[in-house]
Amino acid sequence: MVSGFFNIGANAEKFEKLEKMPTKLADVAEKLFQGLITGADPVFILKLIESKKNIIKLHSKALDGEVKIEAELLRPLLKGKEIRRYSAPEIENMLIFPYQIAANKAELMAKEVLESQYPLGWDYLLRNKEKLTIRDISGDTKLWWQFGRNQNIVEMGNPKLITQVLASRSSYTADLEGRYYFVGGGNAGGYGIKLKNEYENLYYYVLGVLNSDPIDKYLQHISTQFRGGFYSYAKRFIEKLPIYLPDKNEPAKFALCQKIEELVKQILDLRKNSKTGDAEFLEKKIDAMVEEIYLG
Repeated sequence: MVSGFFNIGANAEKFEKLEKMPTKLADVAEKLFQGLITGADPVFILKLIESKKNIIKLHSKALDGEVKIEAELLRPLLKGKEIRRYSAPEIENMLIFPYQIAANKAELMAKEVLESQYPLGWDYLLRNKEKLTIRDISGDTKLWWQFGRNQNIVEMGNPKLITQVLASRSSYTADLEGRYYFVGGGNAGGYGIKLKNEYENLYYYVLGVLNSDPIDKYLQHISTQFRGGFYSYAKRFIEKLPIYLPDKNEPAKFALCQKIEELVKQILDLRKNSKTGDAEFLEKKIDAMVEEIYLG
């Protein structure tokens, strides 16, 4: 591991101060979770060609050709590289999602539901039945059209922060509408961060902290470094990141926390409108504020 931030002298003291902060991301997060594992990505993940209201035109890698599937059976799908810092992702892929979410539980759609409500999607799955049948499938039902693993299916539709698993710098962004689904497994996917209910008003603030330079350099210090200057942002590392909780009894710091939240909202809007220079200017302001709150 390599880090120029906490090597000697004052920098070592900064490392120690951050390490001793009592509250970590693991304490404010209800769950830090991996992306979906379908066991058959070439079947379930399709490249978006043309999006219309009810029917989506896609390219299937499994069939090496174009297909059309009902929009309601699909979800926007992100791979790791498409999760970018403070950015609303540009959707390149869609995920076939044969599940219904009810009472915060995921239920696999019955064959009869798929046949009657999503005939195009069901026909596509049938054309890939052989590929889906030979997979290793976990769970009790083991129906051939389900995902290979049932992990974190419900979490995808919840408010969350998301990050690449492997990146050269912090690349967290917000998905507070629960719109984006993402893949897991290895170093190519993403991680989601769902805050506890009592901290759900802190999503923007926590996003600013996690993307800040001081906290990212701390992450790089404790994380695994890969060739090419990439670092792991897996759960075992990000859960250790210190999170200062806004405290009205510390009015100066509390005001800075509120300002960070305001700036993050502006940055998200600027990035959405491709105003990169203005966004980076505000990001540097957040760096200074985090430095003052955490290390001042």
